[in-house]
Amino acid sequence: MSAEKSSIKNLSEQELTKSIGQFLYQSIKEEWLTAYISLSCLSPHQNKHEALTKSYVCTAYYTCAFNPEHETNVEDKLIENVDAIKPTFEQLFTLAQEKSGKVWAEAIFTIERSGKFNLKFVDDTPFDGNL
Repeated sequence: MSAEKSSIKNLSEQELTKSIGQFLYQSIKEEWLTAYISLSCLSPHQNKHEALTKSYVCTAYYTCAFNPEHETNVEDKLIENVDAIKPTFEQLFTLAQEKSGKVWAEAIFTIERSGKFNLKFVDDTPFDGNL
C-alpha cells in the first residue's frame, strides 16, 4: 500500500469531505455556481464485499455562472485531473458503506460556491416499475 493511500485511510469522514471540497475549489479557475463530483461503480454488485472490490470511475464538473459581458451561457464544464482526488473519494465511499451497512452504486458530492455541500449515495437496485 502506498504512503498516500495509507494516510488517506487515517482520515475521518469530515477530513475526507473537506479534502474533496478543497480539491473542487482549487480546480476551478473561473466564476462558478455549483461543482459536483461523482464516483460510480463500473459494474453492478450484489453485496458489500463485491462493492468494495469493484472498480470505480470518478468524474467532476462545475456549472459556470452567467456572464453577460462575455455572453457566456450557464453550462457544465469538465474538471480535469480527478485522479488526484479519486482515492480520497473512494475512501469516503468505503467508510460510508461500512458505517451504514448498505451497498451503493454511486456517490455524488455537490458543493455550492458558498461552501454548502451535499453528499448523496445511490443504490443500484433495479426499478421494477412499482412505486
